[in-house]
Amino acid sequence: MFKRKHRVPKGTRFGKSRLGASPLFTVKIKENGLLFNRFSTVVSKKVDKRSVVRNRVRRLVYSCLMELYGGLKQGYDMIITVKKNTAFAKRTQLCKEIERVLNL
Repeated sequence: MFKRKHRVPKGTRFGKSRLGASPLFTVKIKENGLLFNRFSTVVSKKVDKRSVVRNRVRRLVYSCLMELYGGLKQGYDMIITVKKNTAFAKRTQLCKEIERVLNL
């Protein structure tokens, strides 16, 4: 889990944002004017009804982001919205997709 300063605060508007897409997730990206990135992950009940599965997916996404954090361009807010297929994806596949989409 990221420290609080690396999480997108509630109520942040993403009006003029770019959209990145993958078969596993979509990403909204907006500049934040800071020297570091902030992240948020949305895993709805459409992915899986069980909270255990949704939390596992959320942890996988955050672990991939932590791994890739040093190589990303800084100064962006990102919201990752997970799709249904992600619950059955392997970690390596998920990390490759995140890296591909976040290469700004």
